[in-house]
Order: sequence, then structure tokens, then C-alpha cells
Amino acid sequence: MLFESATALYRQNPNLLHMDRVIKLKVKFKGLKNSKE
Repeated sequence: MLFESATALYRQNPNLLHMDRVIKLKVKFKGLKNSKE
């Protein structure tokens, strides 16, 4: 996984972490909607 290098990037740019969380939430909601249909 690229987790270690990713955390290093996040320490330099907290904005990246925020965007990553937003993207993950969008993906999660998409999955919930699709599973209900």
C-alpha cells in the first residue's frame, strides 16, 4: 500500500487529507445508494 508515503504527504499538506476524506465519504454514500437499489 502507499499508506506510508501518503501519510508523509498529508503531514505536509493537511488539505490533501481533507479531500481524501471527502472523496471516501462520497464513495461510501454511492455504495450505500447502489446497495439499496
